[in-house]
Amino acid sequence: MNRGKFGKILIWIGVSVWGVYGILLVLGYHPSLVVFLPIHLTFVLTGVRFRKMGDGIEARAQNPKLKTISNTLLIIGMSAWLPYFYVHYFYELEVGHLPFLVLHLTGMLSGGIIKLF
Repeated sequence: MNRGKFGKILIWIGVSVWGVYGILLVLGYHPSLVVFLPIHLTFVLTGVRFRKMGDGIEARAQNPKLKTISNTLLIIGMSAWLPYFYVHYFYELEVGHLPFLVLHLTGMLSGGIIKLF
């Protein structure tokens, strides 16, 4: 198995962690983000690194404008959580996470899809 395929598998494992989290929520448990978030980040970031080292998304030539748009959307998607964590931990206020999740997923999915072209 090459590095690109291994990276894809790691990314899918990292994303699927949230399926387990959701199932536990539906079953009435209160799983901690302290467990699930590091697992998610470890698998996804490692997978992205393996894809870049392998024959993944960086192996083919890409339009510079599309690459800039894709990277910008990915940065917006990742940084969507910064205001949430700032308000939640610095001011210790309960803030709904849904708007931040929507922005995160919109940026990550659209940026990832554009990277495929």
